[in-house]
Amino acid sequence: MEQRHMQMRYQLAANQIRDFSMAQRQLLARRLASEMADLKESAEAERSNFLDKQAQEKKEFLKREKYDQKKQLAEFQRNLRAGNPESGPLPKDTLAKFQERWRQTANRNLQQLESRQRAQLRALDTKWMSRFTELDQQQADKKNILVDQETKRLRELNEEHQRELKVHSDTFARKIARRTLFVLLSDIYILWNLVSALRWLASNGIKCECGGHRISLRRPHRHHHHSRSTLGTSFSQSLSQSGRQARALTHSLDNLAIEEEEVDANNGNGSDHQRYSSSSASSISASRPDGSGDCQRTSSADANDYCPGYRL
Repeated sequence: MEQRHMQMRYQLAANQIRDFSMAQRQLLARRLASEMADLKESAEAERSNFLDKQAQEKKEFLKREKYDQKKQLAEFQRNLRAGNPESGPLPKDTLAKFQERWRQTANRNLQQLESRQRAQLRALDTKWMSRFTELDQQQADKKNILVDQETKRLRELNEEHQRELKVHSDTFARKIARRTLFVLLSDIYILWNLVSALRWLASNGIKCECGGHRISLRRPHRHHHHSRSTLGTSFSQSLSQSGRQARALTHSLDNLAIEEEEVDANNGNGSDHQRYSSSSASSISASRPDGSGDCQRTSSADANDYCPGYRL
C-alpha cells in the first residue's frame, strides 16, 4: 500500500513537471511568434521607406540629368557658333552625335545608380535576415534549455523516488526481521519461564497432572492444606510474573520499533544500519529469569549467542 502511494506521488510530481515544462514551451512559442511578427513588421516598414527613398533619389537623378542635358546642349551650340560665326545654321549630324554621347553617359549613370540601390537593398535584406536568424536561434536555445531543465528535474525526481523505494524496502525488511525476532524471543521466553516454573514445582515435590484444560497440583502429604494453598499461590504468582515479563519484553520491542521509525523519518537514509546498531546497543534490553525465578536486565553489550540485543 505504501509503495503504491509512493508510486502515485511520483507520477503526480512527474506529471506536474511535464505540465509546467509544456506551459513554458507554449509561452515561449507565443512569445516567439509575437517577436517574429513585430520584427517582420519593422522589416517591411523599413524596406518600404527605403524603396520610397530610392524612388525619390531616382526621380531626382533623372530630373537632374535632364537639366544637365539641356545645359550641356546649349553650351555646345554656343561654343560651335563662337568658333564659326559665319557658317550659318548648325549641322544636324553634329548635334545628333552630341546627343547620342550624352544619352549613353546618362544611361551609364542611371545603371550605376540602380546597381547601387540594388546593393543597398540586398544589404538591408541581409541585415534583417540575420536578425530573423538570430532571433530564431535564441528561441531554439531557450527551448533546449527548457528541455534540459525538464530532463534534469525528471532525472532528479526519479533518483529520489528510487532512493525512497530502497529506504522503504530496507525499513520493511528490518520491520519483518524485528517482528520475527520478537515472536521467536517471546516463544523462547515463555517456554523458559514455564520450564523454570516446572523445575521449581519439581524441586518442591509438587506433581503436575494435565487433563483437558485443567492442571491439578498435588503434594504427597494430603494433611498440609495450608502448605498446598501456599504452593499453589506461589505457582500462580510465578506464572503471572512470567506473563508480566513477556509483556515487558513486548513493550520494549515496540518502543524500539517506534524509536527506529522516528530516527528513519528524521534523518533519511544516510546511515540506517549505523543508527539501528547504535539504537540497539543503547536501548535494547530484555528481562531474563535466573535460577531463582527473579528477573535480571541485560543489553547488547553482553556476550550473546542468540541475538544482538537479548540473551536468555
